[in-house]
Amino acid sequence: MSISARKIVLIAALVIMMTALLWAGSGDRAARLQAEPAPAPATIASAVSTPMVQPEPAAPQAAMAAVPLSQVRLVRQSLKRSGLGARVLATVTVRNRHQYAIKDVEILCAFRGRDGYVTTRRRVLPEVIEARSRETFANVLVGHINVVTTRGRCKLVGASRV
Repeated sequence: MSISARKIVLIAALVIMMTALLWAGSGDRAARLQAEPAPAPATIASAVSTPMVQPEPAAPQAAMAAVPLSQVRLVRQSLKRSGLGARVLATVTVRNRHQYAIKDVEILCAFRGRDGYVTTRRRVLPEVIEARSRETFANVLVGHINVVTTRGRCKLVGASRV
């Protein structure tokens, strides 16, 4: 057996083992898929504009710390894949036009494939953005998505005052 043939056999064995590990961790996938109703097709705009779950404020202080997003903008965004195409890294620039500093900026990213399936991921950017300034967050891990996803977009969901 030549060296290149050995490499092919080793790669095939690794792929089979990784697939087996992924399926073993998912439990009885077929039974779950039959028990769950199929998700309704949606668009990226509807997934980004209407969050799936609205969290309730835990305390009155948390409600007072919320910042109106009219003066906070997502100026730039770029998404790139890593990790064999299943992970998404985002580079976003957030602009704060308020007279005060903000922190814990939350973004919601929606991804859609050609089959119409939409995946949403939320991330909190824990840095402080000073008043009247902008901050760029490079290579933020948004999450794992389906590898057949073709489009993605992020939107600001919330922030709190320092």
